[in-house]
Amino acid sequence: MIALHDLGQGAVLVAAGCGAFLAPGLLPAGWALASYADDVAAVAGAPGDELHRWVQVGAPAVAVASLFAQQLQRETA
Repeated sequence: MIALHDLGQGAVLVAAGCGAFLAPGLLPAGWALASYADDVAAVAGAPGDELHRWVQVGAPAVAVASLFAQQLQRETA
């Protein structure tokens, strides 16, 4: 993905899903790290509370559903 999209210095790795804890160890040099629940999604409540934890875990499923819906719209347009 890095080469395909010409990602380099200054790119952001968004940690999400049940494997988000792995992101800091996988972070390429020069990249920033963001937490989906804390830095990307608009979630009411305090970081670290139960809602934030579930938003963080469910983020990949929401992304896949969104991409699927976009594809369906293109195919039926």
